[in-house]
Amino acid sequence: MTEASSVPSTSLVTARVWQPLVCLSLLAAIGLSAVVIEAAVHSEAFGAWMDREWAEVNESSNEYRRQYLDTEDRVVLQEIADMDPSAGGVYFFGASNMKWAMRVPDLPPAQRRVVHNLGSGEGWPHFHRQFTQYLVDHKDILRAGPEKTLIVFGTGFINAIPANDSPAIVFSNMWRRYGLYQYDFKDGIEPIQRGTAWNVYALEKARCSSFIQGLIDRAGRVAVPKALRRRSTTKDTAAYAAAYKKRMRVDWEDGIQRHRQELQEWLDYLRGKHVDFMIVLLPLASWHMPLPYPPKYRAMIEEFCATNHVPLVDYSNLLKDDDFGDHIHANAQGLPNIDSALMDIARKFLQAKSAWPE
Repeated sequence: MTEASSVPSTSLVTARVWQPLVCLSLLAAIGLSAVVIEAAVHSEAFGAWMDREWAEVNESSNEYRRQYLDTEDRVVLQEIADMDPSAGGVYFFGASNMKWAMRVPDLPPAQRRVVHNLGSGEGWPHFHRQFTQYLVDHKDILRAGPEKTLIVFGTGFINAIPANDSPAIVFSNMWRRYGLYQYDFKDGIEPIQRGTAWNVYALEKARCSSFIQGLIDRAGRVAVPKALRRRSTTKDTAAYAAAYKKRMRVDWEDGIQRHRQELQEWLDYLRGKHVDFMIVLLPLASWHMPLPYPPKYRAMIEEFCATNHVPLVDYSNLLKDDDFGDHIHANAQGLPNIDSALMDIARKFLQAKSAWPE
């Protein structure tokens, strides 16, 4: 070997110096990104800002999904994960017309502790009974005593569509999505336990994943012309009637009776736990009045409540047509009215139990 060949070349020396620096820089960038994402996921102010900005840019009502992919993710990954039932609480259940009927995430922290809107994309009582059982068995929501707990079902005729075990069902997906829970149509919800440290890691991973997916989802929607990405605000009675006919199916009357049976099972479970139950008929519009489904559903609910001595609150006429953003969901104008009415239920119940945070 010659003397010249034993001396490292300038390029080799340079590579040996810069390669570690580049690797360290990449690791630092990855670490910084993780810190930023983690901070964003846990920032209440940032989540509220994202909701407001999306509603403004999209010219739509606030979906209250905060930093997450959708409202169901916020419920599972934030509301339930951080739930503290030690003071009692009022828990609202229902379909999408319930989940977008309240402004619970905007409440002061002390009130958010005792008022929970757990509405999701499904209104069949079978799912909400399973949801309630999970909260009792795994979140200890009766810790303060069953007398300080109220379950409220916000409902309407569109919920009388029998459930099935399809993988496309919103309710099953909201639990299975991140591997935190097992869901079985018959047996219900079961958290996957792998030890405290792993559970904490899995939850944070799920939150960050939902946050990133939410950013991608919003970016993808913004790329679509505004008129195409938002819910139609055109109030077409004939189109609504046709859509409802397809949605409710020809056996809709049987569906209403099956709905009652599932309600009875839910109520029987709650009565066995000595927990109060209430039903609220949510707002309908003028285009619902000619349909055959609402009066049949109302008659069933009235009979169910009278037979079982369940309080029934009727808000079906609370909103005007201009208060709806589409066929059934309140818009930014109507939301304060239905939110105020539902919050009044929670406030009065908790005040009577000396559990309302003044």
